[in-house]
Amino acid sequence: MLAAFSASSLLGLGSAPEMDEDRLMAVFFQLHDAPPDPDGVEKMLEENGYVRVSSIVGDRQAIIEYADRKQLLFLIYELESYSSLAINIQSSVSLYETNEKFAEKLGNLMSVRMGFSPAPFEDDAGWQAVAWPGADGSSDVAFSVSHNTEHQVTRIWGHRLLVGDK
Repeated sequence: MLAAFSASSLLGLGSAPEMDEDRLMAVFFQLHDAPPDPDGVEKMLEENGYVRVSSIVGDRQAIIEYADRKQLLFLIYELESYSSLAINIQSSVSLYETNEKFAEKLGNLMSVRMGFSPAPFEDDAGWQAVAWPGADGSSDVAFSVSHNTEHQVTRIWGHRLLVGDK
């Protein structure tokens, strides 16, 4: 199942300073769509040249954070398992040294991909954000694009809830 995540995958395309909005979105969706397998996600990130920042993997919960070597691009994958009932997955990709224009372009690309405009979203203090709740027509998937001007960072975040056999 992890064969699709080879060293030639989108995750390895370019370093953070060369990352444009299209690549950042492609990297995010490759992480977001990864199988619910923390070990496989870590292997995929390492094969693509990312360095572990932190990793906590237990029986029911995993929080994995990786970065590029310059620590400008951060990838976070969080998984929480509720036995065979459900798996809650959150993923985010943050890129430093960006501006509001970068975040706006990324938001426009997400709107095209989602097929509808975002709604205003209350994020943490200092962040301007828009969101696509229920992006798959349900409440099981949601996305947001946020930007923090003070820290010059743009983040794309996604949530998946896998229930039962999904």
